[in-house]
Amino acid sequence: MANGIKYTAKAISYDWGTSKNKGTPFVSVVFEVSEADTKAPGAQFNWEGYFTEATTDRTFKSLRYCGCTFPGNDATNLEGLTRNAVKITVEETDFGPRVAWVDPVGNVNDENRMAGGSLKAFASQMKGALLASAKGGPVTAARAPAAAGPAPFEASEGGTGQGDDPIPF
Repeated sequence: MANGIKYTAKAISYDWGTSKNKGTPFVSVVFEVSEADTKAPGAQFNWEGYFTEATTDRTFKSLRYCGCTFPGNDATNLEGLTRNAVKITVEETDFGPRVAWVDPVGNVNDENRMAGGSLKAFASQMKGALLASAKGGPVTAARAPAAAGPAPFEASEGGTGQGDDPIPF
C-alpha cells in the first residue's frame, strides 16, 4: 500500500489506552471505508489520537470532525463519534497500514472557512449573478475589490476559454 492514500470513512468503534513506554493516554478509533469509495470499500483502518501537549488539540479536532459532541465537556464521552463521514489519510508503517490524519470531508477547514462578514459580503457580491442565473442568462461572477484578489471563479458563455466545456452541476 502506498503512503498517503485518502479514503472517505466513518468511525465504527473506539477504545482507550496508554502507550507502553511513556504512559501517554490515547484513543484508538477504527474507521471503515465507505462502500461508495471504490479504492477499498469496507476496509477498516485504525487511528490513535494521543493526548500530549503537542497533539491534544489536533486529537480533539479529529474527534469533532467525526461528530463527537463531548456532552458535559467530558473528554471520554465520545457521543456522536460515528455520525459524520470524514476523510482519512492512510500510511504504511512498520506495523501495517494506519490512519495518519482525520480531516473533514471537503476542502473547507479553519484556515479557509468563509463566515460572518466575509460570507455576507460574498452573498451581496453574488446577488446579480444569482438573479441572472435564475433567468437563464449569461452569468459572470462579480469581482471582489482589488485588495481581496480575483474572484474565485468566473463562468461565461462558451466555457473557460481554454477549450473546456463548462462543468455541468
